[in-house]
Amino acid sequence: MMPWNIAHRGGAQLRPENTLAAFADAVWRCCQGAELDVQLTADGHVVVHHDWRLKPGLARDRDGHWLTESTPHINELTLDELRSFDVGRADPESAYAKAHASVRWQDGECIPLLSEVIAVAKTARTPFRLVVELKTSFANRAEGSDPEELADRTIAVLREHHYLDQTVFVGFDWAALIAAKKLAPQTAQIGRAHV
Repeated sequence: MMPWNIAHRGGAQLRPENTLAAFADAVWRCCQGAELDVQLTADGHVVVHHDWRLKPGLARDRDGHWLTESTPHINELTLDELRSFDVGRADPESAYAKAHASVRWQDGECIPLLSEVIAVAKTARTPFRLVVELKTSFANRAEGSDPEELADRTIAVLREHHYLDQTVFVGFDWAALIAAKKLAPQTAQIGRAHV
């Protein structure tokens, strides 16, 4: 079997990571799939975002000001609160922007719902796999979502949009992967160790 060409966080070295622009670009480049991280908002929506909080220098408020300090955890903010931030461009003076000099930034990007990423994935001409990291924290449960609830809601979205057969679950926290396996035994599960 040939290795898959998977866009990490949708292609974080090319477009703003974990945004619809990144996933659309991965489809356009004919990748076979994309890796992404899912978390729950305070009001129970499955969103695609890597870090536990919005990063200063990588998010702007409604007035266009860069965040200067971390926000509350993703699971402490509602979807509307999260959507008020633009995550399509890094502060040019930040270490992140300098380390990602090749990224084609795109203003107006917000944290997407998993369902929106699935809609983009469905535009691919060939099967497009989603490698979904269930982002929970074994070390500090308050940082992330409850593992069973996250697995349940993520699988519900994937099932509703008929995308379970194109999904592989990954994660650092076995509790989330075990819950996903119970709910959707047909999907692949891959545990990862911290490195």
